[in-house]
Order: sequence, then C-alpha cells, then structure tokens
Amino acid sequence: PFGFIFSLFFSLFQFLFLWPHHIVAKGDPLWGISRRYKVSVDAIKKRNGMTSDFLRPGDSLRIP
Repeated sequence: PFGFIFSLFFSLFQFLFLWPHHIVAKGDPLWGISRRYKVSVDAIKKRNGMTSDFLRPGDSLRIP
C-alpha cells in the first residue's frame, strides 16, 4: 500500500511541479501554444496522447 501511495503522490508532484503545463483558453490554437513554449505541435500532441489538433477551453496540456 505504501508503494502505491508514494507512486501516486510522486506522479502528481511531477505533473504539478516538474512538467510545465498549459490550460487551454477559448481561441487558443495548438500552433500558438507550441510557439509560446518553443516546442513543435507534434511534440505537444505526442506528450499528451493526442491524435488531432482539436482543443477545448479548460483542457490541460503537458508541455515537453
């Protein structure tokens, strides 16, 4: 049980503090987000398991 809790806590810590992330606002295009963080659109899609460029306001994207 302790190992599972530690693993879960560490994953949450990584998501919140080690990996930059972006909360999508209305009208945010994926290419604009990629330019802002100086990474490719493909890199963002791969990191987030995306198969299309479709975004919704409120989506949280991990930035590689």
